[in-house]
Amino acid sequence: MKVNEAKRPKTPKRFLKPTGGDAIPGQYEAGIKNDKFALLFGQTVATWVHVEDLMIQVLQDLLGSRSAPARQIFHSVVSNKARQSLMLACLQRSKINIHKTDLYEEIISQFSNLNAQRNSFLHGLWYTHDSGCVFLSESAVNDFHYIDAREVRIEELENMNKAMGVLSQAIGMRRSPSLARIVLRQAPIRPARRKKR
Repeated sequence: MKVNEAKRPKTPKRFLKPTGGDAIPGQYEAGIKNDKFALLFGQTVATWVHVEDLMIQVLQDLLGSRSAPARQIFHSVVSNKARQSLMLACLQRSKINIHKTDLYEEIISQFSNLNAQRNSFLHGLWYTHDSGCVFLSESAVNDFHYIDAREVRIEELENMNKAMGVLSQAIGMRRSPSLARIVLRQAPIRPARRKKR
């Protein structure tokens, strides 16, 4: 192989047929039209920014100084994936954090998991069936994405809200790692995704 010659993948990525197709008969309307669901969705979105704000305290700990501009650093890094990488690099590669417990990894991991769920909710396309059931299409970049939309039950939002509350409590208790771990164990396990409709 020549130096400038690029390796070609064995099987290039191409369009895949949608796997869904067993949608509930009836009418679908774009957006969240179920009032109870919409209220909880709004609460979830509004609460998330407060969880992000609490993570500034975690970054402040990892920078090792109360005078460090943690708030400005956190907000100048707009991607939560990059924020996660930044905090893990500070935690795992900085001498000042050598005595930090693994609770910090747990907090950062929980933050990352919740952020992934939040992103799928916030950037997906929502549909409401005339029965009031709410569906989410997470892969809106694909043609016919709506065929693979999955039903999201209100319990999934309730669990996310509870997990955000648990994470917020654990951040507040991070200086007492054994207590914070007890709190983190209360986080609901993310439910298995329901079969796509």
